[in-house]
Amino acid sequence: MQTATALECKNLVLDPVSAAAWPLFSPDRSPADVYQELTAGLPENTQLTLGIKQTGQLEYIEYRNDGFFSNHYILGSSALYSKAEVEPSAQGKGISATINDHLFDLYKKIGIEEMCVNAADVGVYAWARAGFVPKQETWMNIIRPEAHARFAFLQEHPHPNDPPLSHSTISALKTALASDDAKSFWTIVDQTSPCHGTTLGKALSLPLIELPRNFPAENMARHGAGNLDVWYGTLDMQDPDCTGRFSAKGSPAAPLAPVPLIAESKNTLTF
Repeated sequence: MQTATALECKNLVLDPVSAAAWPLFSPDRSPADVYQELTAGLPENTQLTLGIKQTGQLEYIEYRNDGFFSNHYILGSSALYSKAEVEPSAQGKGISATINDHLFDLYKKIGIEEMCVNAADVGVYAWARAGFVPKQETWMNIIRPEAHARFAFLQEHPHPNDPPLSHSTISALKTALASDDAKSFWTIVDQTSPCHGTTLGKALSLPLIELPRNFPAENMARHGAGNLDVWYGTLDMQDPDCTGRFSAKGSPAAPLAPVPLIAESKNTLTF
């Protein structure tokens, strides 16, 4: 690997092909300028690796420092959240959100049309909160039936210390659970009513293992509820509903499931 020292940027890493292609990738911005923009607000000495094809097209982005690692691939007009790891010592500092916000701005500049995730663990809830939409068949065949089963159980087995659900909450959830629109998942995860030590939105969407220890997960499973381990979804960069949620909720520090990475890149950087 050739570091960017020769390009006057200590912590930017470019392989020889990427270094040679820099003038095509970013003709008007120096590597140091781009590094500063893409790492602002992150811990000092964060290492940023950019993979750039000979044609100047961005192919991958990697962030790395003590305690965190984040890898992203550009797949044609899509940007794939490939892998993200944050050690406990680095959690709660807004690192993942900062990285994702930088990438969101970058993707808009280079013409990315959608961001993609394989949401896993707490990400099953968090990525929907941030504006990602599960695939239609996943919503219809997995998420909606599971949320429906959980909602039925929770209505029949409320926690004695939780206030009754309002008529508007019940109506909104019934409407969402009857809808074929995958965006209706947002209505589910947005529910904030107290529910067995968590929120109703989390109770209806998180994997059972991620719910509080005193949550009646086993009883709910015996009544027909299953598990939401992972779903594939996208955020349409042209959809103001999706981008508005991403900006308003803040990008989550959520686990990602592994995905295959084979595609062509078509993007150059124009600031």
